[in-house]
Amino acid sequence: MAIKLNQRVLECAMQKPRIRISTRARRWRLSVDAQGGVELCWPAGLNPALADEVLWAHRAWIARHQRRQCAHFEQVRAAYDARLRQLPLLGEWVALTDRPEALYRHHAQLFFAQWCDRFCQQLQVRYRRITIRDPKTRWGSCSVRGNLSFSWRLMKAPVFVARYVAAHECGHLVHPNHSSRFWALMAELTPDYPRAQQWLKEQAAFLHYDPWRDDGRDDG
Repeated sequence: MAIKLNQRVLECAMQKPRIRISTRARRWRLSVDAQGGVELCWPAGLNPALADEVLWAHRAWIARHQRRQCAHFEQVRAAYDARLRQLPLLGEWVALTDRPEALYRHHAQLFFAQWCDRFCQQLQVRYRRITIRDPKTRWGSCSVRGNLSFSWRLMKAPVFVARYVAAHECGHLVHPNHSSRFWALMAELTPDYPRAQQWLKEQAAFLHYDPWRDDGRDDG
């Protein structure tokens, strides 16, 4: 189901808002990502005509958060520039290669296979396969069939952050929800998970910025 937005909403937004229809959501949820993109998660059973009014009513909130994210993004750009031709890799800085994304994907496949094997052995469960992707809104996912997916961008984060996401998705093989039992399990697997969550919340722009794309470098 597509939702057509009113022209007044489009004119106010720095970027065209993205509407994601969810069959699981019970209420709408508005968010602004690290690059200023706006997403409205919309329950499938809610009148789609109301989406336009929600965006219009919250235009000041959207603009404020977009300005904040843009300012943060410029700080991230400056931090990368200060490192000259280096890239972050699991808490360390390494030399920029000709194919940085391929480097990250390679390390992600190895990292998540290692940690998911370890967590699944601890939980006495199995996953079917691991896929490395570049999702816009999620760092990882676990399908109903037991397939795990992770963002290669987590290789830019410290080890404890990427390890938490691995534990999070493996935990969904036991509890496919975010119940109290699920979070109790997270406390067992990764006791410092609140610190990892906070890092991801504050440093999303850092993970989404690719300096090699600014200089025309191959990113394959």
